[in-house]
Amino acid sequence: MEDLPKLSTDTVERFERDWRAVAGEAHAGRVLIALSGGGDSSALLLLFAAAARGGVFAATVDHGIRPEAAGEAVRAGALAAACGVPHVALAGVLPD
Repeated sequence: MEDLPKLSTDTVERFERDWRAVAGEAHAGRVLIALSGGGDSSALLLLFAAAARGGVFAATVDHGIRPEAAGEAVRAGALAAACGVPHVALAGVLPD
């Protein structure tokens, strides 16, 4: 896995402040990131991992719709591991 982007202290502090304002103190401590491995969910993972100081979890769904979905779930898990975030890949077949 390539090096993770470095986030400035200002960016992390601003994100944490804004998240707590939205979620409220009672709900800001634990977060589950639906991690596809795309840019948006990966950025959220990086921000929450830096700001939350624990209490961050990630899950990826290997939906099986596309053959590459399994590999994407593996890469998402590697990113979560690099961030120190527990990750689970949920595999399932959608009904016809």
